[in-house]
Amino acid sequence: MFGNINNPNAANLYGLETEWQSNFWFLPGALKSLVLNVNYTYTYSNLTYPRREAVWEMVRVGIIKVPKIVGMVDGSYDARLLDQPTHTLNFTVGYDYKGFSIRTSMQYKSDVFAANNWYEELRETTEPLTLWDMKIQQQLPVKGLQVFANFNNLSRAVEQTSNNGTGWFTSKSYYGFSADVGLRYEL
Repeated sequence: MFGNINNPNAANLYGLETEWQSNFWFLPGALKSLVLNVNYTYTYSNLTYPRREAVWEMVRVGIIKVPKIVGMVDGSYDARLLDQPTHTLNFTVGYDYKGFSIRTSMQYKSDVFAANNWYEELRETTEPLTLWDMKIQQQLPVKGLQVFANFNNLSRAVEQTSNNGTGWFTSKSYYGFSADVGLRYEL
């Protein structure tokens, strides 16, 4: 016995990912210390969500009419896969000079299909989300010792899910800004 099947329909998921990395060693002077990394992913998804709808008819029972189910029809609908963004972009620009290194990165995620429902007005999607981070490190004169600082969510982005019908948010996640500073010793 295999148990219950959540959805007997096949899902379609197609995507394309591209990435470019360069350290610009070929540029003159101070520009040769630049570092760049760009990663983009496009994702297409589609799934038929099954639903059976009752067909009602009013029938006479004695002197009154009452509703009666006289059949079923297919009420399936197509939508994206749950938890699947269409666009994802990661971008990092940095600078390396001798023992010093700095990186600023941006992560972008387009809206995500968060909750399905037969009624389109009751479906939910997240708002697009953009996060900015920064990492800095400096090698110290002692071999293997470095000081570092990491700054996360510089833009203080909020992840929000909204109802498609009303546009009102149904949940918000606040991650806030965080930072850590420290010494690292590598053997």
